[in-house]
Amino acid sequence: MSRPTLARTTALAAALLAATGCRDRGPTERPWFRDVTEASGVDFVNVCGSPGKEYILDSMGAGVALFDHDGDGDLDLYFVQGSTREAVAAGENPRSNRLYRNDGDLRFTDVTDEAGVGDRGWGHGVAAADVDGDARLDLFVANWGPDVLYRNEGDGRFRDDTAAAGLGDAGWATSAAFADPDLDGDLDLYVARYVRFDWDRPPPRGEGWKGVPNYSGPQGLTPEEDLYYENDGSGRFADVGAARGFLDVPPAYALAVVWLDADDDGDPDLYVANDTTPNHLFRNDGARFTECATPAGLAYNADGAAQAGMGIACGDADGDGRDDLFVTNFAFDLNTLYRNAGDGVWEAGAARGALKAESYLPMGWGAAFADLDHDADDDLVVVNGHLYPGVDASASLKDVTPYRQRRHLFRNDGGGAFAEVGAEAGADFTDPRCGRGLAVGDLDDDGDVDLVATNLDDRPTILRNDRAPGRWLRVRLEQPSGNRHALGAKVTVTAGGRARRREVRGGGSYLSHSDLRLHFGLGDADRADVSVVWPDGSRSERAGVPADTDVVFVKDDAE
Repeated sequence: MSRPTLARTTALAAALLAATGCRDRGPTERPWFRDVTEASGVDFVNVCGSPGKEYILDSMGAGVALFDHDGDGDLDLYFVQGSTREAVAAGENPRSNRLYRNDGDLRFTDVTDEAGVGDRGWGHGVAAADVDGDARLDLFVANWGPDVLYRNEGDGRFRDDTAAAGLGDAGWATSAAFADPDLDGDLDLYVARYVRFDWDRPPPRGEGWKGVPNYSGPQGLTPEEDLYYENDGSGRFADVGAARGFLDVPPAYALAVVWLDADDDGDPDLYVANDTTPNHLFRNDGARFTECATPAGLAYNADGAAQAGMGIACGDADGDGRDDLFVTNFAFDLNTLYRNAGDGVWEAGAARGALKAESYLPMGWGAAFADLDHDADDDLVVVNGHLYPGVDASASLKDVTPYRQRRHLFRNDGGGAFAEVGAEAGADFTDPRCGRGLAVGDLDDDGDVDLVATNLDDRPTILRNDRAPGRWLRVRLEQPSGNRHALGAKVTVTAGGRARRREVRGGGSYLSHSDLRLHFGLGDADRADVSVVWPDGSRSERAGVPADTDVVFVKDDAE
């Protein structure tokens, strides 16, 4: 992250502060979200570098994965851990990544040691996918230093299969995402990477940000090349990024990545949020990928400037059946909503109203679209937090863009206009933290979407959704081999005269992995029609599915 490219003034910031919702809007009778971290049994604390954040590696934080590690049908939690310069010098990190088993009723037990997933690297991102087609979700951990692949052996146990899989690159990896872009039935992997950083030769301190001490980077530092691995079908990978066209463009400072069918032609394309450099859209042309973010309208903001892209949310913001993209950015800049106009063209800078006013002062990281109130449209959550602790000692910044910042909850009116309603969500939701990752899923299986946010040098925040009045439907897909969880499949649910489409995908947000089950709000409809377009183009349909149920489609049922 660096200084924003848009010229802004402190006077404008102060004026916008009044519209950000930071003022007290008064209590609500029933909080929407309740922080259940303390009672959950999750005692994980993320540690990332020095408290003063002297170097860029100290500030990036780490993510979380919501996935079913033991096949019992509920979501477990895997938190990625950072490290310190002192631990690196000593050659041993006293802290590790942690896996918490879901025991029901939002209570979790630490099973890291028995599961064998306690990597002690300097971790950042995580992705869960079935890499070998055995119907069990494996884990890929993106590190500064060697990445790690944990192969799920069943019964809640994993083995470190990194070397055999060919995935132990030692650069600085941030986010990662699996997909089947060549439609050969197995999952390939894209790893976003940031800058080259060496503790033996760390970069000098920065020149200061608005009078606040800061560190150098990313501008002025050498970017790492991203990695693209193809799967041979058995969970063994080869780096083919150059052959597939990903290295035809200069490397950038990549922080988030998501696979989506951007041109709706039936195969996955790839979108990458880059820090201070133009974002990338790699269009899938079959044997190769072509970078086309600029003509697609996805490289820059509405002013034609590259931004400090950090997190990505992908969802249908305006209910037109096409996935839009939302990218979080630096303080004193705007998060950007890219509206999908169809035919592979996107309208940049479409963040208006609350999305615009609320995003100018905070620093955005993880983000996710989800129907949090079951009214059949996509709401949006953004977690915020600054990079530089010194802002709290600045008279002009501490009340404008503090180090610890509240989360944002944007309610969708159904047509793509959003209102920030964080205050309605309760004090637990808006409790200021230095947020980083965000993942979403139904942790307690009560039919609504809960939230897990990671916080820098702090415990995570587990937020239970306690106020989703509408009906709902959850869809899970199974294929008999290869891409067993059907990443890339598209599901359309029609209820009450409205149709909503979602795609099964990994990646997005920031450094994190959300539930692979697809959750739909139905409003007050008591039944829904469901159609599935599988990755190979075949279809399955069911009519009159009862509301408030889980429905499972198996590929053998495809018509």
